[in-house]
Amino acid sequence: MSGLYSVTVTDSKGCVANSSVQATVNPNPTVQTTTTEICAGSTLTVNSTPSGGTPGYNYVWSGPNGYSASTQNVSRANATPAMSGLYTVTVTDTKGCVANSSVQAIVNPNPTVQSSSNSPVCVGNQITLFATPSSGTPGFTYSWTGPNNYTSSLQNPVILNAGLSM
Repeated sequence: MSGLYSVTVTDSKGCVANSSVQATVNPNPTVQTTTTEICAGSTLTVNSTPSGGTPGYNYVWSGPNGYSASTQNVSRANATPAMSGLYTVTVTDTKGCVANSSVQAIVNPNPTVQSSSNSPVCVGNQITLFATPSSGTPGFTYSWTGPNNYTSSLQNPVILNAGLSM
């Protein structure tokens, strides 16, 4: 609807005046937001990608627990589950045109684990190691390491014929 608009004004005596004005309609920018699901302790990153409008954007972010920022992208080191939630950005271009976008960020708590064994044992007997996760998302994988380059991916591995050099 940009273009030249003209008006003609006629008074009660029949006298006429004309005037014209150029009207410009600027496009609104668009913005997309993205994030990835992370684990606690990692860096939470929420990205905004504006397009259209007039470059030279201003950014206003809002997020969980009163979070705010004025950068294009959000980066929060040592993230905690409390930083999970809806992040919204308002992008304003140099002509004052506005776009908004929101994204849900998820910071998962880290699992906890308790390890134990049947130690002490005598030479020649077996050592049994136990890993007991107490929180986190089910579907755990395990990675044990120990003396003499010992490794196992079992939750509760058994080492047969224990020796002093193990």
